[in-house]
Amino acid sequence: MITQLNNVARVVYAKRLLLPVLCFMLLAISGSKQAISASYPSETEREEVIAIKVDKTTKAEILNRFGQPDIVNISPERIVWEYKSAGTRFNIILDNDNGLVRDFTFRKQNTEASVLLKPAEIENSELKDMDVKALIAKYGKPTVMDVSPTEERWSYRSEVSTLEVFIDRQSELVKDFSYRYAKK
Repeated sequence: MITQLNNVARVVYAKRLLLPVLCFMLLAISGSKQAISASYPSETEREEVIAIKVDKTTKAEILNRFGQPDIVNISPERIVWEYKSAGTRFNIILDNDNGLVRDFTFRKQNTEASVLLKPAEIENSELKDMDVKALIAKYGKPTVMDVSPTEERWSYRSEVSTLEVFIDRQSELVKDFSYRYAKK
């Protein structure tokens, strides 16, 4: 009788141990997709986001690139997928009928970046028509990056100043910018 109880206890213990091990293995396998990272977007992550084409990119392609969404909202006409992590919010709106991307927004905040820009630097700069690589070389990574189907808006923020740069998605050139600052 005691031997049978010991065997039952071993089976129960093995089952309790098996579930966490299986969950860990499932997470390890699912980690192979391009995840939305909590750190500043890598060049690969940015390329994945700007490669999304309205009315062309499919639901299956989004799943393949980014994995399962964190939140799903379903209505009669559309499905909204939300991907979230620290400092990042990525929403994809899918057409309910054909499963194609209808719209998307991507926002990444970089709390580590802080740029103090002086008015003279902005007034004398040649920001208009500057390409993305030159912009990063001159000012570094933006504190906030917003991406939509038609444009990107990068913000460089400090306690006293904000430079907002609007980038054309097709040419990857600065098409406009605004600069605000407060005197201390």
